[in-house]
Amino acid sequence: MRKFNLFRLTKLVCFLSLTLLVGCKKETPIDDNRKKEDVVIIFENDVHGAIDGYPLFAGYRDAMKEQYKYVVTVSCGDFLSGNSHCNFDSCRSLTGILSSVGYDYNVIGNHEFDNSIALMQNSLQAIGAKTLCCNFADLRTGEQIFDGHDVRQYGNIRVGFVGVTMPQMISLIPLSRVTDESGNIVYDFGSNNVEKLIQAEVDATISEGADYVILFSHVGEWLMEEIIKSVSGVDAILDAHAHTVQPGAYFTDADGKQVLWTSTGTNFQNVGKLIISADGKISSGLINCEEITDRSLKVQTEVDKANAEYDAFANEKIGVAEGNFVVWDKNGINLARTQECPLGNFVAQASRAMLGADIGLVNGGGLRAEIEAGDITFNTIFTVLPFLNEMCVIEVTGQSLLDALEMSYRMTPVENGGFLQVAGLKVEIDTTIATTVVLDANGVFQRVAGERRVKSVMVQNKLGNFAPLDPAGRYTIAGTKYVLLEQGDGLVFAGATEVPTQQSYIDVYLVVDYIKNHLHGTISKEHFQTDGRIYFR
Repeated sequence: MRKFNLFRLTKLVCFLSLTLLVGCKKETPIDDNRKKEDVVIIFENDVHGAIDGYPLFAGYRDAMKEQYKYVVTVSCGDFLSGNSHCNFDSCRSLTGILSSVGYDYNVIGNHEFDNSIALMQNSLQAIGAKTLCCNFADLRTGEQIFDGHDVRQYGNIRVGFVGVTMPQMISLIPLSRVTDESGNIVYDFGSNNVEKLIQAEVDATISEGADYVILFSHVGEWLMEEIIKSVSGVDAILDAHAHTVQPGAYFTDADGKQVLWTSTGTNFQNVGKLIISADGKISSGLINCEEITDRSLKVQTEVDKANAEYDAFANEKIGVAEGNFVVWDKNGINLARTQECPLGNFVAQASRAMLGADIGLVNGGGLRAEIEAGDITFNTIFTVLPFLNEMCVIEVTGQSLLDALEMSYRMTPVENGGFLQVAGLKVEIDTTIATTVVLDANGVFQRVAGERRVKSVMVQNKLGNFAPLDPAGRYTIAGTKYVLLEQGDGLVFAGATEVPTQQSYIDVYLVVDYIKNHLHGTISKEHFQTDGRIYFR
């Protein structure tokens, strides 16, 4: 039975009187005996390699340590990948920065799997924080990879922490990360029982005397709201994955209790702050990083060193752009994930041309930055394509391609990282039709159960003319192994066979070679317009 004490009693009124923090004015430092007894959790999520924010994050956290006795530092995932600063030296510089921050806890996000599991584990060890994740298990041993919870005493307050990551992880990461040499899936993320896994860890923290339970989550608001309906005992959720900016909102748990939920956005838009006060109230809020004046000199030194090493690597000029490749419109909508996008066209065409395939494809979620007119450096392209994905060519039937396109466009106009940008195709989509795509528990394509949204597909031949796709015909497709062979974004190219290529490529190097050698160093103006490759009824 849950321990009953004054803190547990007074906590019951916090949801009637929540105070959302909209800022934090720095106070004059005071000696330890006069510091506030509250427990303060300073957190971030989905930083994706925005390393210039870490000195501000650590500086704000240090300022809180001048005011409060108990300060906990947390990352809620997607910190090991996301831009070129992460991957150029196999995360070495990045882990040095994260180690200098001094995290207490982290939870893994899907982008921690962009590199190998071995590199992820080595990086986590170098960072030095305690990783919590209740739903990442090795099926070969039946053991969890990380601890699911931890409990710590802060003065008179005992706090339990539980970690959870995306249960549909297998559809979000390269399949090779979770399979053995025979192609068998050997890891599990609780896609069928994540609620039970969370509940078991929550119950364990309570049995160990926790007065409060905080869930560190890399799940995202839509799925987390559904999950928490089947869980009881959580008091607050620090969430990630969806890049939502939320100072504090409520989800309803299995007992009908209101659970505080908060998330900071992405790329250090904000620093998150959750307070468990000494009188039993829980409150949360966000601090805009542009308003933070404190900066950690220790962390800044590591960032400056990393930037200098990266600049020496990435500043080689490779060409000139005569226009702008825009990815986000004026309303913040990601064009690469919702509609035909000139940058998507360009990368897909580069893949098609350099690898000699009938068709080129690139997932919109793989395009991480825009390109402005002017000089293009290696860094420019590396920032767009930071994940170092291996390229390949496959051969499939037209029907297999049709199914993959149906999967890709099932969510349109809602943003979807699996939205395929194309070269060598013209695709017509009817968005008035509700999707009939059937997925498995991991979010991977199974079949199309009814009417299709993709109404017409035309394929370009070697002479540049278009003809209707033949479902029984066979076509070659160029793209990343993540998309074409590893079920990335849940995409399946059934019956695919890999076609040998004359040269092995990583995506960023393929595009660099395309600009330097195929376009002779100039991306001319015609590349910055759409041409009707993807259109809607």
